[in-house]
Amino acid sequence: MRPLRTALVLTGLAAVPAAAAELPIEGNWGNEAGCRILATGNYEGEDLVALTSKEVQTYVTLCSYVAVTPLENGTIVATVICGHEGDAEQTLGLMRFAKSEDGKRWGIYSADGSSWGEVDQCK
Repeated sequence: MRPLRTALVLTGLAAVPAAAAELPIEGNWGNEAGCRILATGNYEGEDLVALTSKEVQTYVTLCSYVAVTPLENGTIVATVICGHEGDAEQTLGLMRFAKSEDGKRWGIYSADGSSWGEVDQCK
């Protein structure tokens, strides 16, 4: 799995400008598997969701931010470029990041409104 991550990152770097956009969030966020990969680099669990200021990823998708727009209500909209396991092509899309009312979680949504999941701040 590590070669896939390296290939996705390298592919993403080739397509993203040197001054890639960043989400205005602090720290790393993820579910249990997401926080584990961010801390150790070990992929364990196909339910992986991880969010950082530089990228968002699942077990099979890695997206970098091209443009980021914070909205007044605390929601963030981002244009992303994504690599997907098993595909040579990259996709361009929109994502929405919405903080929970208590501020302890981020919800991650694709352009069609489907949820990638909710993530907590990694410890």
